[in-house]
Amino acid sequence: MSSPSQPVEHPSWDDIDLYLAGSADAATSRRISEYFDKHTEMEGLIRKHLQPSFSQSSSDVMWSTENTLASLHERMEDGAKFPHRWISSRFVRLGVSGAVLAVIGTGLWMQIDEINTEHIEASSFAMTYQTHNAQQSTIVLNDGTRVVLNVKSALYIPEGFGQEIRTVKLEGEAYFEVTHHGKAPFIVETEQTHNRVLGTEFAIRAYPGEEERVSVRSGRIAVNSTVVGKQEVAMIDRAGLVRVVKDDVEKMIGFSEGKMILRNIPLKQALVDLERWYDVRIVLANSALGETRINATLFTGTIEDLEEMLRLTFDVRVERESRLVTVYAE
Repeated sequence: MSSPSQPVEHPSWDDIDLYLAGSADAATSRRISEYFDKHTEMEGLIRKHLQPSFSQSSSDVMWSTENTLASLHERMEDGAKFPHRWISSRFVRLGVSGAVLAVIGTGLWMQIDEINTEHIEASSFAMTYQTHNAQQSTIVLNDGTRVVLNVKSALYIPEGFGQEIRTVKLEGEAYFEVTHHGKAPFIVETEQTHNRVLGTEFAIRAYPGEEERVSVRSGRIAVNSTVVGKQEVAMIDRAGLVRVVKDDVEKMIGFSEGKMILRNIPLKQALVDLERWYDVRIVLANSALGETRINATLFTGTIEDLEEMLRLTFDVRVERESRLVTVYAE
């Protein structure tokens, strides 16, 4: 009588990467093949999400690893789970050869179970890039456009992007260096605006519930029906009305170089940005502190850096419990 077959061990994501790229050794290839033989649905999902079909062009394909793994994790059969692997929230770029994966962003570390896909609209968009508090990511789209996605933001890419369609959707804040394409203008959609460009450098701030802002470093951009030129900023209120002003554009796009520039604004006005930048909640124990004005250039850092900045700038006492920072007047 033959002995019962032993369960096949779930392969690691690293081994699957090598297997799909054709770089796994014979033993690893055999093990993954045996696993796929027993889990045919899983093989289909993995190949669909992690090994896209490439055209004959030299275009690159990009996707969010964290969203892919979350999707697979939710659909595993019979409660089966791959071993937890601590993955980076960074986004990866896969070249046409499919042989090399390279990190092109910065970010925190989190487990698959903790990924938030709340805003993903899978039926409308082929790819989604997301960042969380205290996290940024640099993305190169397949038309050559470079995007720096700021903290707690999302960029949605439609099917067929880079050919006749160059429209993306943004929630949050991002800086764009757009590659010129004569036949297909680059368009960024937000909750309040339709932003059309031909080739320029600009940033859009469109966090839910906040006034939108478009800052143009070079070139021109049409915000709805209003043209915004070099070194101009468009402010869009909740009714969709556009107001164009001259302002310090470099201050507005400092995040694209890893810094937050605050210039003579009340501390209470800066709190939301500080909380996103450092992934904390800040409470002012004395409301009068909120009226104190702040001038500072902050770089990507730790909560301890934030505490030190608050103490030195405002001569206050700062107490922290986990990610709650409370500021007291001395």
